[in-house]
Amino acid sequence: VIKSNTGNVDYAMYQQAMIKGLQDRQFDKIAILEEMLEKHKNSGIRPNALIELANAYSSIGQNEKAYEVYQNIIKEFPNETGLINTAYMKMGLISYNKGDLNTAVENYKNVLKNNPGAEKKQEALTALEEIYVNDLKEPDQYIEYIKYIPGGQVQGLYKDSLNFVTAKINFDQDSVDTAIKSFDEYLNKYDRGYYALDAHYYRAESYLRKKQFRKALKDYEYIINQGFNNFYESALYKAAVISFNRLKNYSKALKYYKKLEELTKDENKKYEVQLGAMRAAFRLNNFKEVRKYGNKILNNPLTTDKERSAAHYYIGKVAESNKVYDNALMHLNKVIRENRNSNWAAEARYLISKVYFERGEYSVATKLIKEANTKNTSYPYWVAKGLILLSDIFVKTGDLFNARAALEAVKENYTEDKSIIRQVEAKLKSLTELEKQNSRIEQDNPDQTIKMDSIK
Repeated sequence: VIKSNTGNVDYAMYQQAMIKGLQDRQFDKIAILEEMLEKHKNSGIRPNALIELANAYSSIGQNEKAYEVYQNIIKEFPNETGLINTAYMKMGLISYNKGDLNTAVENYKNVLKNNPGAEKKQEALTALEEIYVNDLKEPDQYIEYIKYIPGGQVQGLYKDSLNFVTAKINFDQDSVDTAIKSFDEYLNKYDRGYYALDAHYYRAESYLRKKQFRKALKDYEYIINQGFNNFYESALYKAAVISFNRLKNYSKALKYYKKLEELTKDENKKYEVQLGAMRAAFRLNNFKEVRKYGNKILNNPLTTDKERSAAHYYIGKVAESNKVYDNALMHLNKVIRENRNSNWAAEARYLISKVYFERGEYSVATKLIKEANTKNTSYPYWVAKGLILLSDIFVKTGDLFNARAALEAVKENYTEDKSIIRQVEAKLKSLTELEKQNSRIEQDNPDQTIKMDSIK
């Protein structure tokens, strides 16, 4: 038919081009269609041929040429609604793929202006929603626009969803500042919205990335206060860690660790939480809680030697501070047995001596603190503390001479810690007053003698 140049040549050329396309010979398809369109300007299948030509250009990546063909279709067939809308949809996609979002929006809106069928209308609305929500991050502009599209009114939950999705996309793309702003806007509009919990959680995560710990904690606490939900356990854990490590709010940390310990089923996580609770209780000097969680650590099969020693240390130290002396002695002695050459052991030796001092067993306390100082030579801080304790023992037993000698030894030989020096100076001042009082007693009682022993 083509060679004889008889009727239906345009149709025959069109079919030949379509076959070339099916064979993935796009350049041949383009050549045949261009020839057909040039020779048969009034062909009845010209609209279809133009669409196929533009599609062929797109398939080989020549989108600029494809775009020109679609534009020509719109100019050449202004009354062909279906054809024009197909062209606008294709032009919108080309513009979108090259990053020209404004032109893409314009093309999709032109579809909606041109009385599209239901299918094309939905395609255009979906494309616009994706651009406004995912790319432009302006869901409200989309909502405002479709108010004027017949049948396009947005219901409350859908508005809620669009605003949240925009914020979440910013979060997923690690655009933290923009995400926080978007979550703020969402929560200002929908403080009781469908995604309110999600928004608080992801805003907290955003604040956490920016190291804005107080703001993060506030959102995590909002989630916790709502009761059990998808984010509850994660919010508890992060609230506990922030409270303990960052804000040093050990009361809050203990509260959240305790809740988490009751909730979590994972044994490794439970062990980590028990450690956190024990450490928080220790810093609060809360004997009841440090003993409770310390014993859980001691009985947990996951416990390491180091953490076992830590549990004994925490329980022993807090027990001594709370005057639970038998408990203190038991755990502090275990610290020494398990960590003979460590700072913990040095402190434990000192604290054991202090227990006997506080009980009024001064001879035992004297013996133990002297032994402790001999073993603690690598830990000058505890040697200094030991000498101060020894001075206190001498004061209690009336040996003011040796009490002063012990304090002077610290003053002359230890300068690393100013708090120790201040403590020594305060005790020397008190000792001087005590010596003056004793001197007055001597003057009032000239026949009384006061024996001064030297430090043994």
